[in-house]
Amino acid sequence: IEDDPLSWLYLGRAYEAVENDELALDAYNHAGTLDAELPDVYYCRGMLYLARGEGQNAVNDLLIARQHYPESFHMRIALGRGLLAAERFQDGFDTFTGAQELITNDSERAEYLYWRSFALAKMGDAPRALVSLQELFAAVDFEIPDEWRSKADELLTTLITPTPSLSQTMSPTTGSSAAVTPSPPTPTPLQ
Repeated sequence: IEDDPLSWLYLGRAYEAVENDELALDAYNHAGTLDAELPDVYYCRGMLYLARGEGQNAVNDLLIARQHYPESFHMRIALGRGLLAAERFQDGFDTFTGAQELITNDSERAEYLYWRSFALAKMGDAPRALVSLQELFAAVDFEIPDEWRSKADELLTTLITPTPSLSQTMSPTTGSSAAVTPSPPTPTPLQ
């Protein structure tokens, strides 16, 4: 195992399976040191970074992995997720859009719609995010995973819950229909 990058890669995956991220990262790093051209090292490490919430580190590795798998739907979705985690919302959306042409089945279409919805919401495009969610929920030929459904329901609630704008809450009115805004109570001295 000492000088075999694939063995270190598999060791990293095994550590990930038992949720030992630090040892997994060490194993991936060692595999990459032994063979810097092994694309699966970048993919696995990028996905680990993504799971840890390290968006830009995930993007850095997933960009390298994508060079080796340019026509992979799943690679593009992973990269788009990394870009969202790195708060590069437009780039994430563009990457998801590029993945659309690689869709080959209903499962991939649902995954595309799911992540596209989140990208649109992060970009502030609620109407298009809602359309994307509606398309996702209408995907009758694919059972949406419970975690996706739960998070998509949360996003849907966020998108359709009106939030008052500053102009609605702060605009002065006159006449009998004017709302009285209560003042904060005047502090009374302690006795």
